[in-house]
Amino acid sequence: MKTTIVATTIQIPDALRQIANNARDYAHTDLDFIVIGDRKTPSSVPDFCEQIRRDCYPVEYLDLDAQSRYLAPKSKPLLKHLCFDSRQRRNVGIFRAWENGADLILSVDPNIQIGREDFLSPHLQTGKTLPLSTRSSPTGWHNIAEDLVEAKAQTFFLRGFPQWQRDTITPAFRAVETVSVAAHSGFLLGASDLDAATRIDRSIAAMSRRSIGSFALARGTWSPFSAHNTSFKRDVIPACFFSPFVGRYDDIWASYIITRIAHHLGDVISFGDPCVRKPADSSDLARDYDNERVGFRQTDLFCAALRSIPLSGTSYHECFGQIAIALPDAWPETPRASGIEIEGRKQLLAGLAIWHELFDSVLAAGTANLFNNINAESPTPTPVLPALPAVLGQST
Repeated sequence: MKTTIVATTIQIPDALRQIANNARDYAHTDLDFIVIGDRKTPSSVPDFCEQIRRDCYPVEYLDLDAQSRYLAPKSKPLLKHLCFDSRQRRNVGIFRAWENGADLILSVDPNIQIGREDFLSPHLQTGKTLPLSTRSSPTGWHNIAEDLVEAKAQTFFLRGFPQWQRDTITPAFRAVETVSVAAHSGFLLGASDLDAATRIDRSIAAMSRRSIGSFALARGTWSPFSAHNTSFKRDVIPACFFSPFVGRYDDIWASYIITRIAHHLGDVISFGDPCVRKPADSSDLARDYDNERVGFRQTDLFCAALRSIPLSGTSYHECFGQIAIALPDAWPETPRASGIEIEGRKQLLAGLAIWHELFDSVLAAGTANLFNNINAESPTPTPVLPALPAVLGQST
């Protein structure tokens, strides 16, 4: 199974060196990396990637010029839609990994710190059908942060958990089921994956896992997940779009779309190991708060709209297209919406349509090429001659 690890970077992505060394130590094979650069990416990053390639695994580094050459023939609208100096340029790397035939695509933050345990193995359950501990809730929501222990024993929620749902959490029903995993999100320890309001309201300085291993949320029970330490099976990628216009809700709203489709198709999302750490910079609080204004009031309505949209597709691509078409009516602009909320909604809807059109064209071209190859490789049929009469010279 080919695994591709994707990261964007505006600094030296030290996490990739840690991950590559860890994967080599645990004898993982069929692994490569894609690194997406930006305007602030240091000039030394290509050499850094070359060192990983020389010592461990293949690495493809795409600077802005390479991204433009790659995307322009495929989707000029997407190339225009993506912002500079933005982690959402990971869309380029994820699409590249998909086109390169990756079975499993793992999105990581370039600044995470991993431990000594096997980092990759927990992600390799993605795309498989296996028995897992599952959790379900009559409210349709589960706070996976219950698995994290905070130094002062405070209750908290992870970034993107709907505000209106935080007071309705009930104990989850637990079982063991055989499930098909669409995506797996490893825990991010530390305060960096909390929303800014939580970090302002309370001091959450240290976390640890309550237990080890993985669990899944049963179909119908949702939780947000980030893209800092998350793997997706190949089929999911046509529905995996990170909008550059919704601030810190880019991966959160993408996670809700993926969850909605996964549950329709009979898949689930799993959580747990590997745990990584990413220290939060307190100086970024004001910036993070500003970047959460788009989704702070809108997430409850956004998720209600997703749940209301009937799906009939048989693939992530088809269902994503149905959501892209139905979402504008299911999720109308709210009264007294702020300018940033209005623009964020508008651009998100535009981005969903662009992403769907990209895969529409690529999949259609792939199908056409497949039929052309089949026709080219098929032997020329031998003409069938009419049968001769039983007696020569006898008229027929």
